[in-house]
Amino acid sequence: MIYDKLQNASYYYGVSPRVEKALRFLQETDLAALAEGKHPIDGEDVVVNVWRNSTKPYREAKLETHDKFLDLHYLTEGKEDLFVGFVQDATKVLEEQPDKDCRFYEGFSRPLPIGADRFLLLFPGDTHAPGLNHQDKESQTNKKILIKIKV
Repeated sequence: MIYDKLQNASYYYGVSPRVEKALRFLQETDLAALAEGKHPIDGEDVVVNVWRNSTKPYREAKLETHDKFLDLHYLTEGKEDLFVGFVQDATKVLEEQPDKDCRFYEGFSRPLPIGADRFLLLFPGDTHAPGLNHQDKESQTNKKILIKIKV
């Protein structure tokens, strides 16, 4: 996983051409004006999804992984926590949804905040539970950008 400020995104361009496209999109686009919905950047290989979400309590966290896509999480409004960990630290597979490229787990994780210009890039071995109340306080509504990047 990569967790950093958007101003440092160029450090990670070398990860892959698709990751570079996604990070450049975040840096070069007027994100506040970006409409909700799905926006392909590079066909189905790099796709931006924009929506408003209401955060939920930590107790509702459900760790997940994806095999075919990296997840790049960024907020244009608000703040949320994501529980993050590694699939090696998962203790149990709860559910598999191969048609949705998703597997759910129980296991060790810790919260990381996004918002305030921070992004989180998650790889196939990274577990994550998005959309959680910041510091497990009250729910808030965020404008979220999730970029799906084909591996």
